Amino acid sequence: MRILAIDMGNTRLKWACSQRGDQSGVWLQQGAISIQELAGLTAQWQGLPSIDQVVVANVAGGARRAELAGYLAGFACTPWWVQSQNIQCGVRNAYLEPSSLGVDRWAALIGARQLCRQACLVVNVGTTMTVDALLANGDFIGGCIVPGPRLMRDVLDRDTAQLSARDGTWQAFPTSTGDAIWSGVVNALVGAVQVMVQQLQGQLVSTGASPAVQIVLAGGAASWVLGPLETLAPVIVSEPLVLLGLTQMAFERTN
Repeated sequence: MRILAIDMGNTRLKWACSQRGDQSGVWLQQGAISIQELAGLTAQWQGLPSIDQVVVANVAGGARRAELAGYLAGFACTPWWVQSQNIQCGVRNAYLEPSSLGVDRWAALIGARQLCRQACLVVNVGTTMTVDALLANGDFIGGCIVPGPRLMRDVLDRDTAQLSARDGTWQAFPTSTGDAIWSGVVNALVGAVQVMVQQLQGQLVSTGASPAVQIVLAGGAASWVLGPLETLAPVIVSEPLVLLGLTQMAFERTN
C-alpha cells in the first residue's frame, strides 16, 4: 500500500510518499512548497506512483483546505483529513478537549513515539515552536506554544524604530545588533525548552521514574536551536516528523 502524507502548515506544505509505516524514514518521494504556491503541487506530483491512501494534517484553515482538495481530486482515493483523537497509535491525549489539539502536534507526537520510547519533549520549530511532553508509556501530558524565530524577529522589525530585520548568528555575548537579535531569539526559544525539560524531569521524579529526558526535534527552523538544545538533553532530529506520524496513522487505520 502506498500512502501520500501531507502536512499543510501556515508557511509551507510538506509531503511524502511512503510504502512502509515504520520508523525508518524511508520515503519513495518527498517534497515541499510554499503555502502561497500550491499550484506547483501538480508538477511535483506528476511522477508519483499510484496512491492507495492520502492522509492530510491541515492547520492552514478552511480556504487552504478547499484549495488543496482541488489538487487532490486527481487521486482515485478520498483524502483523509485527520483530527486529533483521545488515543491513537499508542499515544493518549491529555488535552481537556482532545480534538482541539493542533493536528500537526498530534501527528508529531505519534511520529516521536516511533522514534523514542522513553520520556521526551517533542520540539517542532517552524512558524511557531511547540514543546510537547510525552511519557514513556505514550501519555501526552501537555505542552506549550511560542512564536517561532522569524515571527519574533519580524515583531522587532515591525514594532521598533531601530531593530529592523538583519542577518546575524547566535553568539554567547553578541557585539552587533544583528547577532544580538538572533541570539535573543535563539535564547528565548531554548529557554522555553529548558523550562519544559525541568518541569518534565520534576514530573518524572515525583512518580519515582528516572529523570532522563530526550528531545525529539523537527521543523523547518530546527537548525537554529539544535546546538544549544544538545546541552540540555540528548536530541533526536527527525524531519519530517509530522509526515512520519501521519503515515503511522494511515497504516493503523488500514491494518
